Amino acid sequence: MKNIDCLISKVDLKELSHLKVGSMADVYFPKSYEDLKLIYEKFGDEEKFPIGGGSNTLFKDEHNKILISDKFLPKKIKIAGNIIKVSSNYNINAFLMKMAANNLGGLEFLAGIPANIGGLTFMNAGANNKEIFQFIDSVLVLENSGKQRLFRKDELNLNYRCSNIRGFILEVNFKLDIDSKENIMKKIAMNIMKRKNSQPITKPNLGCFFKNPSGSSAGKLIDDLGLKGLQVGDAIVSDKHANFIINNGNASFQNIIYLTELIKQKVINQFNIKLELEIKIV
Repeated sequence: MKNIDCLISKVDLKELSHLKVGSMADVYFPKSYEDLKLIYEKFGDEEKFPIGGGSNTLFKDEHNKILISDKFLPKKIKIAGNIIKVSSNYNINAFLMKMAANNLGGLEFLAGIPANIGGLTFMNAGANNKEIFQFIDSVLVLENSGKQRLFRKDELNLNYRCSNIRGFILEVNFKLDIDSKENIMKKIAMNIMKRKNSQPITKPNLGCFFKNPSGSSAGKLIDDLGLKGLQVGDAIVSDKHANFIINNGNASFQNIIYLTELIKQKVINQFNIKLELEIKIV
C-alpha cells in the first residue's frame, strides 16, 4: 500500500478559510482519487473533515479531525443534455459560467458565493427562496470504509442548510433548466450585484453565521437589537448585513466564538429564540 504520509503538509489554516482564522495544522492533500480512497481506508471510522473551499468553516486552534483538502484532486465535468455530472471541487461560479455557455440554468441564485459544489451540496445552500437540492439528481459519496455509494435525491434527507451526507462528496449529478445564455447571464449578474450591495464581500467572512429561525430572519433579529458594529477583538458584526461576522484584521477563534455567544444570548433574552450556527466549526 502507498505510504500516504507523503500527502501531508503542515499549513496555516488561515490560508484555507475565508474568515482568515486558524492555526498551523497537518492537512492531507490527495492528488488522485486513489490517494483519497487510501486515506479513508487507513483512518476508517476516525472523524475526517473535507475542507473544500473553506467558505463556511471556522477552524479551532486545536484539531482532533483528519483534515483533507481537495485542492489537488482532478476537476471533472460531464454534460449530457441537461444532466450534468461534476466533481465536488468545482467552484460554483466557474460552474455557472460553464453551464451558461451550454444554455443550462437554474442555479444562478448561488452566483457570487465563493464556494465549491461539494460544500454547497453538503449544507444544502440556498438563497432567494431556492435551494440547491431542487436541482440535484444524485450524489456520489466516498464513505468512511473507502467504498463509494451513490445516493439518490430522496435518500439525502436534504433540509434547511443540512443533509445526512457522511463522507467525502465525490460528484454531484444535477438536472438543470434549459435557458438562453443571455437570460442566464442576466440572472448571474443580478445576483452578484445584489450580494455586493447587501453583503460585506470585501472583508474576510464566512457568509451567514446563523440559520434563519422558522418564520423569521436571523439578520433582522440581530439588526433589531442594534448589534451591527458589535465588536470583540477584531471580530465585528458587519454594518452591511447583521448576520455576517467579519475579520477586521487579526480576529482569533476565541474572538469569533465569544461574539457569536454574545449575539445568541441577546437574541434569547429579547425574543426567546435560540439561534443555530449555519457555519461549521472544526
